[in-house]
Amino acid sequence: MHAAARWIRRGPSWNFVKFPSIVTVAQLAEFDEVIDVRSPSEFAKDHVPGATNCPVLDDAERAAIGTMYAQVSPFSSKNTAISSTTRAI
Repeated sequence: MHAAARWIRRGPSWNFVKFPSIVTVAQLAEFDEVIDVRSPSEFAKDHVPGATNCPVLDDAERAAIGTMYAQVSPFSSKNTAISSTTRAI
């Protein structure tokens, strides 16, 4: 199982929620906004209803990092992903 994490705004503050924390669809009304930072293709496949997609990696960057993970090393791909993500924020 892949763990995910998302920033969720609750009132005036933002909360970093690691999933698989359980938030029901009924609880979504408690949040002002849900931002999903996954790539556009991941977001298109599945997302929280009403979430806004603000990707930190585009689909090409995500594919390149995935290829690097498989062909070079997980360590190198994670460093590249961190660097790309930091620039995007």
